[in-house]
Amino acid sequence: MRRAYGFGSRVRRASGRPTLALAALVLAGLGLSGCMPLAIGTAARGTRPSGNDGIGFYVSKGRIYQPNGREFIPMGYNAALNHGELAKEYHANAVRLVSVTPSFGPDWPTTFQQHRDAVAAAVGSGLAAILEMHDATGDSSAEAWNHILAYWTSPQAVQLAKDYEGGLWLNIANEHNFDSPESWRDEYSELIRDMRALGVKNLIVLDGDSAWGQSPNGIKLYGKEMLESDPQHNVLFSVHMYTYWKTTLDDGYQSIVGSWNAAPGGGGDPWLAETELAWLRGNEIPFVLGEFGWHLPASDGVGVNGEGLIKAARDSGYGFLFWELLNWPGDYYRPYTILLGQESADNGPPYSLSPAGEYIVPYLRENAEAASSP
Repeated sequence: MRRAYGFGSRVRRASGRPTLALAALVLAGLGLSGCMPLAIGTAARGTRPSGNDGIGFYVSKGRIYQPNGREFIPMGYNAALNHGELAKEYHANAVRLVSVTPSFGPDWPTTFQQHRDAVAAAVGSGLAAILEMHDATGDSSAEAWNHILAYWTSPQAVQLAKDYEGGLWLNIANEHNFDSPESWRDEYSELIRDMRALGVKNLIVLDGDSAWGQSPNGIKLYGKEMLESDPQHNVLFSVHMYTYWKTTLDDGYQSIVGSWNAAPGGGGDPWLAETELAWLRGNEIPFVLGEFGWHLPASDGVGVNGEGLIKAARDSGYGFLFWELLNWPGDYYRPYTILLGQESADNGPPYSLSPAGEYIVPYLRENAEAASSP
């Protein structure tokens, strides 16, 4: 999410590529213990792209497929690691697990063991688990990107990816801001090749190139090229739809958003979800709506209609992940959460459904098909 988090600094070589040697320093002290892999499905019955020899989820011709070859449309929530297990109870078939490392701060689950435990719980309950790294949110510095590289190429992260290849997707960097669509393409392409060389075959998820993950420009310009350059041809693209977006259900307050959105949107107009998603589908770009809120007023900095975004995703055959499953009470958080706790998110049930939850939970009950057995 664009407003919640930030990160500090990093170092990049003059060539623009961060160094792998920093991995051990960045990740010192993170623990790892063994765990038997829990996979969704086995060998695929469908057609994997040429060169893809993985056993997990994969993409082909703009669509996501389960390990058994059946199409899969992710529908679910973003959730903190310690809330991810609730997603299945509220009818999701996928959960995006928000993770950090000790560099981010002491108030979140930060160790590799906590990341591993959350993945194990999600995959074990039949969810597609999407592990994202939040440390570089909104950052455009070389130091932040170096930190992301160090995390995903570390022995711990590589082993985690291998152990849960059947059901784990890797969302490399939440809302990292790149200097241009070209730097987004180049940095991610090199990191993906590094990860593949280490034996990671999982489905990899990439946020938009700029504007806190909201820009589709890099995806539209270079998505096909990046799919081809990945040795596994297994990349899924994601955009977060907040201030820079509108739908055909939105009303006059979009004029306020448009004036705020002059630079990335071009001409000051927000991107229209129906138009952009139809373009992505027509060009066979694999995609998921990675974050969005609910009927958010322009005064909150985000003017977009959540129901309109769900409809746009459905009409184009794409999935979505709402921000977020559980938060603490208060008017500010109601547009961003499904469940409202009594005093804080960690006090436990009883929970009440927010306005978003009253729409999305029944929608998922009717439409979210769980990952199936072989």
